[in-house]
Amino acid sequence: MIYHTGFGPYSAAVGDFNNDHILDIVITESQDNIVSVLVGYGNGYLGKQSAYSTGSHPYFLALSDFNKDTRLDIVAGNYNDKTISILLGFGNFNNERLMDIGVANSGANNVGIFLGYGNSLFTSQMVFSGDSTPYSIAVGDFNRDDILDLVVASYASNNIGVFLGYGKGSLLRQKTFVTGGSNSQSISIAVADFSNDNFLDIVMTNYGENTVGV
Repeated sequence: MIYHTGFGPYSAAVGDFNNDHILDIVITESQDNIVSVLVGYGNGYLGKQSAYSTGSHPYFLALSDFNKDTRLDIVAGNYNDKTISILLGFGNFNNERLMDIGVANSGANNVGIFLGYGNSLFTSQMVFSGDSTPYSIAVGDFNRDDILDLVVASYASNNIGVFLGYGKGSLLRQKTFVTGGSNSQSISIAVADFSNDNFLDIVMTNYGENTVGV
């Protein structure tokens, strides 16, 4: 089934935005500078999209309850104006049970963390140096210390970097792992336990080699 969107649909996420216990879809439309929500009917069909304005060229997005009202909110990273947009309706890096936001700043070759106050407001960005052109991030507890860590796919460096967290909103210097050949260009990343050994694994898409690596 195909549903028409605006120009430049770039990334998608799923969640229950209207609290009807049925999954909905949200997408970024990078050329229109909006995110759109398509409400699910529970039978495989979706309703007409509702559009919400963002900054310039929203690419990636994430979902969480940033203001603790039990409703999902949306955060989108805006590529052109180097901002994030929060639409009230990502990981807890400092162990205060408040939602924080992590971003990959591809133009500045670093990653940033905004610590949340629990009322949809956030601290100024804390920046941690990375490799060339970090493109996407994921979070997980990689060393099983009950503190979230961060992994980033670096497009121009052909590697991924793991930043271990130590619970105060700070990250240790990254450890890098090669993702493929000299032109792998890792562009997207996710984490899960694929081998059922209770350790998180990492999967990345290698745009330059047309492969997926685990």
